[in-house]
Amino acid sequence: MSVALFPFEIHLTTGSLSADQVRAFVRACEALQAKPLLIELARGQHQQQPMLSKVLLLPDLPAALAAATADAELLGFRQLPVQRVKIEVPADYPYLATPAAGAAFRPYYEWHGRVPYEQVSSLLAVCTQHGAHLSRNALKDAAATRFVTLREFGPATVFRQRLAQLQHALQPEWPIQKQQAEYCLYDSNSGLDQGWLPN
Repeated sequence: MSVALFPFEIHLTTGSLSADQVRAFVRACEALQAKPLLIELARGQHQQQPMLSKVLLLPDLPAALAAATADAELLGFRQLPVQRVKIEVPADYPYLATPAAGAAFRPYYEWHGRVPYEQVSSLLAVCTQHGAHLSRNALKDAAATRFVTLREFGPATVFRQRLAQLQHALQPEWPIQKQQAEYCLYDSNSGLDQGWLPN
């Protein structure tokens, strides 16, 4: 009997990096067949978050944790110690959450939408009204766009309701160019988002 496989998205976040370290980080991600991101939060205590991102087809969360641990060790060998391990699946798979995440962990839904960075004060007001926040990937020439992130610890019904309200508020002034809804199964250090998103 074949084993069902699911798309697990692994995020490994290091500490803040200098320009030389960013180049080393990009090379390390490429060696691990992963995408390098340099997330800059609009606010918060840790506004620069270098992040390795990769999607693997795996059977369950323990397998994803093992893969994440192996990559984190390799980053450590390159003097890029990992401060956070985060594992997500598409929002349609919340049932993949297991006790492997730890008894104290609260899984959560998250949505990211890329929008034009225009009418900035109004965009910030919309985000504040809906409990969403802004970030960008500094490794891309994306000064004209930002990512809107919405996080929800409650049930799917509440997440969908909040998301629909946010999407309605963004249109048509800030057309959503790209979007992704996820369910976070594991987050070893959500405190890195302190002052940016609830954790």
